[in-house]
Amino acid sequence: MFPPAVYLKKLSPFSFLTKEELKEIINGLESEIFSRGEIIFEKGNSPLKYVYLLKCGRVLLIDDDNDVRYKETLKEGEIFGVASVLSSNPPKLTAVADDECVCYLIKKENFLKVFNSNKEFSDFFVKLLTKRLSSLLKLSKVSKGYEHLYATPVIELVSKKPVTCFMETNIREASKLMTKENVGSVVIVDKEGKARGIFTQKDLSRVVASNISLDDEISKHMSSPVIEINEDATVMEAYLMMVSNGINHLLITADEKIKGVISSKDILLKLESFSSLLSLSRKIISLEEKELLGVMPKILECMEDMALKINFSEISRVASGIYDLIIEKIINSYQGDLSKNIAWIKTDIAGRKEMVFPEIYSLIVYRDEKEEEIKKFINFVKGKLLNLGFDIEYLKLLPVSDIETYIENINDKELVEFYDNRLLYGDNKLY
Repeated sequence: MFPPAVYLKKLSPFSFLTKEELKEIINGLESEIFSRGEIIFEKGNSPLKYVYLLKCGRVLLIDDDNDVRYKETLKEGEIFGVASVLSSNPPKLTAVADDECVCYLIKKENFLKVFNSNKEFSDFFVKLLTKRLSSLLKLSKVSKGYEHLYATPVIELVSKKPVTCFMETNIREASKLMTKENVGSVVIVDKEGKARGIFTQKDLSRVVASNISLDDEISKHMSSPVIEINEDATVMEAYLMMVSNGINHLLITADEKIKGVISSKDILLKLESFSSLLSLSRKIISLEEKELLGVMPKILECMEDMALKINFSEISRVASGIYDLIIEKIINSYQGDLSKNIAWIKTDIAGRKEMVFPEIYSLIVYRDEKEEEIKKFINFVKGKLLNLGFDIEYLKLLPVSDIETYIENINDKELVEFYDNRLLYGDNKLY
């Protein structure tokens, strides 16, 4: 048998490592023999303390608690247990020895240290999780116990009448109103009663911490625009909207009238197993750019958990919304405001298979006179997204002056994508 260092160096993810990084992996490396039928780790148990490398034999990854049975056979050289180690969540699958096998056990802390320092190493495992998610998606359907998510109207989550105040109300009066009504938020309305924003306990804490006068008008410190959803929408639709926008509160309306407000806590009472992804979407908004790399595997791991519980189209919509938040984060980190000179148009069709994975399908329309600056901006964004593990599948730059010619000569596939789109950033008047 080869010494561990020699053996590991022959395998793809470890061949990317420097001598120091390989030494970090080997430091404290353990080996263990498992008999046929022996459980290596079990779904739902404690988060794993090791990443497993199968040295010889075969291992089965299984999930037979759902309507659709999932089984994957691993062979020599394959790695498993990564998702649990990266997310610090319990494993989503059970690993069983299919025959007598030997595994190397890599300590969690050693693995994470190298994962966070070596991009090629981390990219390998993001792609590994993507591949496993792809296998799960082939079986995706609504699992028993989750049908209610598609049938329960979101209005049923509303337990109190909406609390509102006017734009001119000061923060002091609004906070007193929230205390009196025992609510965590107040909806800010104009004189016609139309919602213009929302002010929450989190906003109040921020105001106090910043020593802002409580006599200030609340309209200066509210979150706006407020995101609305119709009372007939389902709990699942509300969940998807929260994830896509990275928000904590949704306004429930009917016939343009405010019916109530629901929070992420209300949603999570119905969607306990999906709480991680909702938390991640909110976390992305506040993360530093350098911290985004660690989020990608967690996103894939969360969607893997969802893959055997809900419809594929919903998983795709969740993924598309999450990736949009990340792309916007990168765009906004660029030094310089190009929002009046560019229209970044997402041409992906949320619901198709590719949209579950971090891939870019976009058309960039820009003002002709800003071409050099736009190209610099695009190279900046592309570089950042590639570093995070995104694949650039389709990214076309188009000056405004060429739009008519482009449409006249467009092929059928591009035509569908051009008209099934949404503006991610910039000025929609450009297209």
